[in-house]
Amino acid sequence: MASVSVRDLTKLYAATKTGVRGITLDIPSGEHFVLVGPSGAGKTTLLRLIAGLESADAGTVTIAGEDITRRPPHRRHVALVAQRPALYPQLTVRRNLAAAVDFRQDRGLVGRFFAKREPGFVSPAELANRVTEAAKILGLTDLLDRQPRHLSGGEQQRVALGRAWVALAAVWLLDEPLAHLDSRLRAEIRAELHLLRDRSGATMIEVTHDPVEALALGQRLAVLRGGTVEQVGPPAELYDRPRTRTVATALGGPPMNLADAVVAGEGGRFALRTPVGWALPLPAGRAVEPGRAVTVGVRPEHIMAQAARDGGASGDSIPLGDWAVTRAELRGPAWLLTVARPGLSWQVWWPDKPASGSLPLAVPAAVFYVFDTETGETVSPRPESSRGALGG
Repeated sequence: MASVSVRDLTKLYAATKTGVRGITLDIPSGEHFVLVGPSGAGKTTLLRLIAGLESADAGTVTIAGEDITRRPPHRRHVALVAQRPALYPQLTVRRNLAAAVDFRQDRGLVGRFFAKREPGFVSPAELANRVTEAAKILGLTDLLDRQPRHLSGGEQQRVALGRAWVALAAVWLLDEPLAHLDSRLRAEIRAELHLLRDRSGATMIEVTHDPVEALALGQRLAVLRGGTVEQVGPPAELYDRPRTRTVATALGGPPMNLADAVVAGEGGRFALRTPVGWALPLPAGRAVEPGRAVTVGVRPEHIMAQAARDGGASGDSIPLGDWAVTRAELRGPAWLLTVARPGLSWQVWWPDKPASGSLPLAVPAAVFYVFDTETGETVSPRPESSRGALGG
């Protein structure tokens, strides 16, 4: 349908000094591209700049090879679906679905006469067919004659998505469209978004705070922080090989466990010593200069039981010592444990409810992350793959 490119895009708000700074991204036609990052990172600002709802201080926005930086929103052929669907309360679902096309073509008698000769004109019969098709895909067929006030939140969001489908928008801009829905509805609409993307061929750019949604929907992700892009790539690449602490903590549920440490000499080799006196040997081949302040990172699903024979670090695992189990929550097929050492609390996925209140834990050396505390950048070699089965 339409590729999207932004070049050196900048928008800063004088009052808060926030926004986006010099962002450059290339999004191929038909891709579902997801923007993630902490609050205030600039995700929604970037989306609004592409939509034309904000004016850029510098840089360009290009859609399908055309520079549309100064073009008004209604001439960009994009559809914006917000967290709270902006439906017309006085119109039925049927008319809400058709609204974008109706309003684009309703320019008075003379305007309508010339519109029929413009590219992209939609006849009433074709519009009715599009509405019927969108309603069928999104499960709205029985609701077409209702007004928005008689719909649930999930049904209203389906109407907003259906409106983009009916309008045949080249680019869909999704600003946390599932954020206010419950987990069951989020799962349902995620599946419908997959279907809409495949059938429409539209380019989708989505903002989300939900790492599950980002990993499930995004063909590529961009992690933003402080108005700049920290890393772009496929979900598995960013999850397995984060370049920064921000990228590592933006993805995964629960997020990566972290602990501050300082590199120190320990038994003839370098180790990581935490402020609470907890020493961890560095994996072989990952020496870091002594005195460097770092942050240790371990994902909850990678922590496992330490074998009795593992008295120290081996080439395969790093012992984490004994941890007190302070909480155990059943999460479907596994348990989410909160485990603690003095001054530190982490979370761990576990296959069964622990029989005792203490667990000796370890982590595979290949998925043991070390970040520079000041810059947040990874200072240890990035593993090839960090996803695997639950520890036990």
